[in-house]
Amino acid sequence: MPIAHLSIAGHAGLPGCSAFGGTIDDCTFRGVLSPYQRDQLARLRPYLASDAEIELRQCGTGSGKEGQRLLTKIYQITGASASSYLADFHFGDS
Repeated sequence: MPIAHLSIAGHAGLPGCSAFGGTIDDCTFRGVLSPYQRDQLARLRPYLASDAEIELRQCGTGSGKEGQRLLTKIYQITGASASSYLADFHFGDS
């Protein structure tokens, strides 16, 4: 069964910073995904439903220009709409 909704939880603290990954080097900053994060997100793509949503539940992740850049990159890599629990905007089709 395809994944329709994926929530990624963690602590980010800064706009555009997403703390999913194994080490601090895997964190996103200023909307730039680490190679590790890009690879992990790309591996998810075949398992996501056509109308899948990815929600980052991390403080500050989706805020500001860096946050918008981050959500845009997640959408480009996975094809899933991307949003942040604590942001004012949402990127994607849904």
